[in-house]
Amino acid sequence: MDSYLDIFDKRHVVCQEHVTPIEEIGIKINSQSLSAWNKYCEAYDLLKNEENAAEGEEFMRPMPSLRKYLEKENFLEKQQRRLKIGTYSGKASLQKIKFNESDDKVEEVKAPPTLQIERIQLNNEEECNEDVDYNDAFLSQKIIIPDYKQLYKTSNFTNALSNHTEDMDEMKKALWNDCIIFVSNEEKVDYSVHFLRSHAFPDKMFILKKLNDWKINMNTIGKQRDAHSIVIKNLLGKEFYVSNIPYRLDQVEELRNTGRQSGAYLINLVGKKSLI
Repeated sequence: MDSYLDIFDKRHVVCQEHVTPIEEIGIKINSQSLSAWNKYCEAYDLLKNEENAAEGEEFMRPMPSLRKYLEKENFLEKQQRRLKIGTYSGKASLQKIKFNESDDKVEEVKAPPTLQIERIQLNNEEECNEDVDYNDAFLSQKIIIPDYKQLYKTSNFTNALSNHTEDMDEMKKALWNDCIIFVSNEEKVDYSVHFLRSHAFPDKMFILKKLNDWKINMNTIGKQRDAHSIVIKNLLGKEFYVSNIPYRLDQVEELRNTGRQSGAYLINLVGKKSLI
């Protein structure tokens, strides 16, 4: 994980519009890492404003490492304990997301994946053939900015999800495979990275427990108010009230009975709906 954090820090020695998304760092996404990333984003925006920096300019005062924010959220120590007991059960790859449909058939989709980053054109000018030097003279390593694909031309949500994840390394696939993904049925001709991430919620067993708690409270007299207060958070760090998500309740029950299985859990939204 140290190498991922080093790359993340090096990307932010210069001013850029957005902080690198957390799932590209190669660490597990949970409440602690999301909180650390959100606080880093706030501090990064403050630094840009203080230095009045334009995109591509080097900061005079560098950003602190993301590691400090993770340490404040007690994330690193917990991750080390998990790795010692074998996070991936000895398997070198997580290649499929599995989900049991209501007709007892199993739908298999290729495992989900990393953002490819396209070079940003400055000032809306035509594409420049010359490479932009993002490297500081004091850095020992070259900074490699990967290609970034933002849009997938397909009318099928799971196809877009597979295309988004197919080229990811095993660490990033593992992050997606630990998600519950609400499958959008909205009629679309393409899917953006933002749209896909908005429908993915990390730590699938925790999310499944939240959905089950919502059902129990809704079916208990006097507990409905508690049900409406239950929230879950997606990959982008945005919170959703469970009561506002139109998902298939029977599929949640099937997953709960199935227990922990490899791969991301898919739950269909009802009707032609999406979360954004």
